[in-house]
Amino acid sequence: MSLVMVFLIRGIAALIRLFPYSMLSRLGAALGWFLGHIIRHRRGLVLDALARSLPERTPAERVQIANGMYRHLATLALECLYFSGQHANEFSTYLDIVGREHLETIRARNGGALALMGHIGNWELMGLGATTLWNPINVVVKTMGDKAVNNYWRASREKMGLHLLPSANAARDCIKALRRKEAVALILDQNMRRQRGIFVNFFGQPANTTPGLAVLSAVSKTPVVPIYMIRKDNGRHQFHILPPIDPPTDRSDESIHAATQQYTKILEDIIRAHPTQWTWLHKRWRTKPE
Repeated sequence: MSLVMVFLIRGIAALIRLFPYSMLSRLGAALGWFLGHIIRHRRGLVLDALARSLPERTPAERVQIANGMYRHLATLALECLYFSGQHANEFSTYLDIVGREHLETIRARNGGALALMGHIGNWELMGLGATTLWNPINVVVKTMGDKAVNNYWRASREKMGLHLLPSANAARDCIKALRRKEAVALILDQNMRRQRGIFVNFFGQPANTTPGLAVLSAVSKTPVVPIYMIRKDNGRHQFHILPPIDPPTDRSDESIHAATQQYTKILEDIIRAHPTQWTWLHKRWRTKPE
């Protein structure tokens, strides 16, 4: 069944590439409406998360954000299929970069780079955009349950120029990559198991978060560069590079917690500015403090 799924994905990707890129936003709007209004995938969870995270918004505004999120996710899926297996120059036509000078600051240190990412905008294609700025790019990812689909997904991303590091025991591989003056990107807005994360404030709620990025920064003495990519109304993507953050002064629990909280606050500020382009259906606060 998994091989059938891979062939189906390849067929859909080939079909989508027959359409002009400008059609994807309209197709995504229609598919997103179906996902959010007919299938109603996790719609109750989404509205509950919005009510707890954005209490200052009216119920009508939160419904609009939810609807926008479904349109965004549907468009994201279509874009990923459209550029599946493509090289960076294919995507760079639709990409604008803001804050390139901050990356030059990192280059001047003559070392590697640590990138802070979240599930904001089209995070899958953000890696494709990043390969135009720094090569190679190592991304710490979770392994998918279906082996065939996982292999297809990995091969597609690696053809784009990304090097994927399994999240299990990735620290050693990350350190080696940084010593080779490569870039390592970590996503910090996923729920963690209790024993693998620390609790920080995220939208006024305790969220169990990996301390891995802060620990890597402290051990390697490498600054952290927050990056994110937002889809504009015209279908183009704007890749933002924010000023680098100095490594924690030491590896104490207090320093690691403070750095992780700082990274999380940066992601929260970005999400507040672009609430329809974050995955509110993810069970971000599933792990609760004891």
